[in-house]
Amino acid sequence: LGVFLLLPLIIVFKEAFAKGVGAYFQSLGDADTRSAIRLTLLVAAISVPLNLVFGLSAAWAIAKFEFKGKAFLTTLIDLPFS
Repeated sequence: LGVFLLLPLIIVFKEAFAKGVGAYFQSLGDADTRSAIRLTLLVAAISVPLNLVFGLSAAWAIAKFEFKGKAFLTTLIDLPFS
């Protein structure tokens, strides 16, 4: 477990901080970095509520009603978890 989980994580952090923490603070001053962060936050602010609404609606419909294709729909929903 340690070889497959911890070792890659340690290597990633070691390489990420090889130039020091100052490199991260310097990159935050870049206009492109700030623009990318703003875009990421905007997309998250839009997609999370939409996924919440559609996910709760789908869960309610699947739990409450019997309909043709319910098993297939449940399989499609569970597919990313496998």
